[in-house]
This record gives sequence, C-alpha cells and structure tokens, in this order.
Amino acid sequence: MPRYTPANLSTPQSRANIQAPAPIRGNGAGAAITQAARNISDLGSRLDDFSRTVNQQAVEAASENAVQQAANDDVANKPFHKESVHTAYGKAYNNARSASYAANSEIKLSEVSQVIASENKDNPIAYQKAMKDFTSTLQAEAPTPELGSVIAISGKKIQSYTFGKLSIAHDASVKATQKEEYSQALGLKMGQAINAKSSGDDKTFDLIMSSMTEYTNTMRNTDVLTDAEVLKVQDTADYTIKKGVLDNNLDDLLSTGRMEEAKGMVDKFNEEIPADMSPSQYKNIKSSLNSKYGKQVKANNANNVKIQKANGKQVKKGIDLFDAGKQPDNVNELDQLAETLDEDGKDAYMISKEA
Repeated sequence: MPRYTPANLSTPQSRANIQAPAPIRGNGAGAAITQAARNISDLGSRLDDFSRTVNQQAVEAASENAVQQAANDDVANKPFHKESVHTAYGKAYNNARSASYAANSEIKLSEVSQVIASENKDNPIAYQKAMKDFTSTLQAEAPTPELGSVIAISGKKIQSYTFGKLSIAHDASVKATQKEEYSQALGLKMGQAINAKSSGDDKTFDLIMSSMTEYTNTMRNTDVLTDAEVLKVQDTADYTIKKGVLDNNLDDLLSTGRMEEAKGMVDKFNEEIPADMSPSQYKNIKSSLNSKYGKQVKANNANNVKIQKANGKQVKKGIDLFDAGKQPDNVNELDQLAETLDEDGKDAYMISKEA
C-alpha cells in the first residue's frame, strides 16, 4: 500500500486520490438513526428483564426463608405475631402463620365436634348450641379479625354437616321406634278384629278396622311409612284377617268334635275361589285349612284306635267272666263299650253274654 507523504500530495493527481467520506444524505440517514434507537430500546428491555429476574429471585428467596421460619415458629409453638406487610418476607411469613393457624383451628373444631356429637347423639339441638358456643370462643381467641372470620366459617360448616347427620340419625331412630310401636299395635288390633268377625260382631269389627286405617294414615302422613309400605300393610292385614276368621271357625268346629260340619266347611272352600280373595291368598288359606282339618282327622283316627284297644280290653274281661259263668258288675258299661268295637268284637261279646 503506497505511503502518502507531503511530496505525494504535491500534485493535483495525488490529492485527488484521497477523498473525504461522503456525507449521509436522504433515506440512509433516517434508517441508521432508527436502527440505533432500536438497539438502545432492546438494550433497555434486556436490562429491565435482568433487573426483574434479580428482584424476583430475591423475593422468592425471602419468601422461602419466611415460610421456613413460620414453620419453625409453629413447631416451637411460638405465639402468633405479624411481620411487616410491606416486605416480601413479612407477607410470606404472615400468610404461612395464618394458614397454619386456620388449619389447626379447623382440626380442633372437628375434634371437639365429634366429642359433642357423641354426647348428644339423640339431641341435635343440644349439639348445635354447644358447638356454636365453642366456635364463638375459638373465634374470640383468634389473633386477627381475618382469622376470626375463617374460624367462624369453618365452625359453621362443621356444625351444619354434623347437625344434619345427627338430625337424620335421630329422625331415623324416632321413626324406627314409631314403626315398631305401630307394628305391635297393628298385630293386636288384627287379633281383635279376627275375634270380632269370627263371633259375628260386625259393629266392633268395623270400629277396629276404622281405627287401624286412621292409625295407618297418620303413619303415612308423618313419613313414618312410605306409600309402598302402606300398601303392603293393607294387603297383609286383609290376608291375615281373612285367614284368621276362617281358621277360628274351623278350630271351633274341630275343638267341639263337629267333624262333619268341619268337613263341609273345608269342602265348600275347596270348590272355588271366594270373590274377595286373590289367587295367592286363596291358595295359602286353602292349604292351611286342609292341613288343619287333615291333622285333626289323623289325630281322631289315632285316638279312636287307642279307645278301641282300651275298650276291647275291658270288653275282653267281661267276656272272660261270662265264659266262666259269672256276671260282671258293670254289664251296662260293657254293653256301651262293646258298641265301639267292630262287628267281630260286638258279636264275640254278645255270644259270651247270652251263653
């Protein structure tokens, strides 16, 4: 590269080779300025991002320290106090201690609620009052109004939930007792209705049935019985009374030895289904009547065999006396006993007696 010296610049040609920078004119000047402005703005944005990152890291570090310190203070059971709300550390510490206090208060509310509930399981109103009083006391002890409000809300939530459970359980217990009492009363009334109908006392029967209907409607209107349960009760009562009346009538005939009348009653019932009975009711009652009558017939036959054997022994003694040429003292009784024997027994007795 040629070195320029004063001598080199002495000629016009030499001076022409060195040119000053051309001035920036037109659109080129504006573009350069715009680009420079962009560069400066970008640099400013990066500096802002860096500053925010540094600040955020500092805030996070302070918050972590505050949360840890709050946890340590909780473990040490230190009294609740508030740090400055104008610093990241203070805000984080206060939030952590408040959250812990609220959580512990809710645990205490739950524990006390269980104790009170167990002591008042049959008295939801007493539980409600005791729990409300305890919540108010705990709320008054809260270190800040905000925590007091949180405790009030938690207490109300726990109280409402447990009160609902106790009320449901109490209502169920009361209804179960009412249902048991109703069932016992119904059984007694059905027995009375059966006896009245069997004896032909229709007036008393109607009064009893009216009382049963009124009692049943009361149980339904107070939700002790559902509609489905009422229908079942009505069906059961209808069947029980019909069966009971027929059983009573047959028992009366059987117990008084009116076997022919009993047989006529059973045979008539076996002929067709009564108009006031369903097929299932008829089937069950028919089976019961036939079984009852059949057992009595079997028992009578067995008893007759025993009687005949006993009578036969007495008659045999009489025959032996007749055969020995002696006259029994109880001839009239033997005559009657002989009538209970079969034809061969009767003939043997008469032959010996007349010999």
